[in-house]
Amino acid sequence: MYFIKGDYIPLIRNEIYLYSIMMMAACGILVTLNSCFSNCAYQNICATVLYTLVLLLGMGLDALVGHNAFMFMGTVSRELDVSLKQAVRLYYGKNETLTKAVDFLQFEGACCGAFGFVDYPKKVYEDGDTFYANGSYRVKPKLQYIPDSCCWDYVVGCGKWDHPNNIYLHGCTPYFQNEVIFNLNMTLYLSALVLGIHIFELLLIFILCVFKPTDKAKHQKMTKVNGAKGHRDFLSI
Repeated sequence: MYFIKGDYIPLIRNEIYLYSIMMMAACGILVTLNSCFSNCAYQNICATVLYTLVLLLGMGLDALVGHNAFMFMGTVSRELDVSLKQAVRLYYGKNETLTKAVDFLQFEGACCGAFGFVDYPKKVYEDGDTFYANGSYRVKPKLQYIPDSCCWDYVVGCGKWDHPNNIYLHGCTPYFQNEVIFNLNMTLYLSALVLGIHIFELLLIFILCVFKPTDKAKHQKMTKVNGAKGHRDFLSI
């Protein structure tokens, strides 16, 4: 979600979710760095130990990301209800980051407001009311209270007409919840997959360490090979 629909992130007020994004990035960096010297780890005992420690650290971060995603799954609906409602009713038009996030959500989700277009209160007077000024009646200017991102066909200023054929009537909360829940499910699946890969790599390291020939065994093998070669050379003479 961070890379594909990163504009949604300001609407999610859960700090654990935001920290999980950072941990996923850190885990990816560790895996990349670890893969760079994986070949050296087989040839040097110090590199093997370092490779294993970094691998264990990556496993810990990955497991923590999966745990956080699972915990957030239980409260995501309630938290998104509150955060989206506050963003629309309290901060829209006042906070540039949240305004941009809400507009992006409404445009992508083909929706309006948290629970409907009624989240944007109409002005005190009705559009088209007349008032008396300077000796004559004049029509009050039509004011826009619904964002253009709520329109079926986006055009600058289209939100001035709040007709059902012009704006979306349903809210964005269900769409937003589905997007975040889908992202959490993908996070859980990826965490489980990466954790399984890490465990497989640990097993490979264990097998390589157990069956890797020692320096003494290599020396004995080379001695035997050199002895056999010298014996053949002597017989050929």
